[in-house]
Amino acid sequence: MARSALATSLMCLPLLSACIVIDADGDGADFTASVDRGGAGTVYGAEIAGEAITYRVTSNGCTDEGNFHVDVNRHDDHFHIELDRIRDDNCRAYLRDGTTVSWTYEELGLPEDAKIVIANPVRRR
Repeated sequence: MARSALATSLMCLPLLSACIVIDADGDGADFTASVDRGGAGTVYGAEIAGEAITYRVTSNGCTDEGNFHVDVNRHDDHFHIELDRIRDDNCRAYLRDGTTVSWTYEELGLPEDAKIVIANPVRRR
């Protein structure tokens, strides 16, 4: 009986994992550092450490903080942070792992104890 329950549980695992889906498959070859006119730009990842937010983003070799606008919206007791690319990176040195860009809480006008939600979709490299 226990063996049957274990087998049933293992067969149901894929069904449970379907509840969390990240559309992040692909090799990144078609993912260039250009303006995303459809809303929040896709990022490779984000990290909140100390009092700074650092994003890993696509880059063709010339991407820096000036390529982006950071939209900060307060929602009750937390802040939604959305990174939008506003300027293309027209260089030709495609960087598979992208590059990092970061902003301090002070630069974004956030309090030290801010609760932050990263609004950008994440895509694997």
